[in-house]
Amino acid sequence: MGPYFAFINGFREAISNQDKEELRQLILYEKKRNDPITKGFVTKLLSDFTSNLHACIYKESNGFVEGNVNRLKTIKRMMYGRASFELLRIRVLYPYQ
Repeated sequence: MGPYFAFINGFREAISNQDKEELRQLILYEKKRNDPITKGFVTKLLSDFTSNLHACIYKESNGFVEGNVNRLKTIKRMMYGRASFELLRIRVLYPYQ
């Protein structure tokens, strides 16, 4: 079993078990190893370390809100300069009626 296989399995296990401490130790150990293959992945994880640890623990997500914001911006872009405010209001509220 190579070091990459161990890192991937450890990472997968820490995420599935929601074990924040195991994930922290795994990432910091891999950073110390300074392997060129995993270096980019570890650097990206460390760029926002606390948020990644919280994402491991908590089930809450802002995905629903971000999806609605994306939908609204898309509708706004499509209708820019082409229709009245009343039509825009109808298109925005359509899925919820």
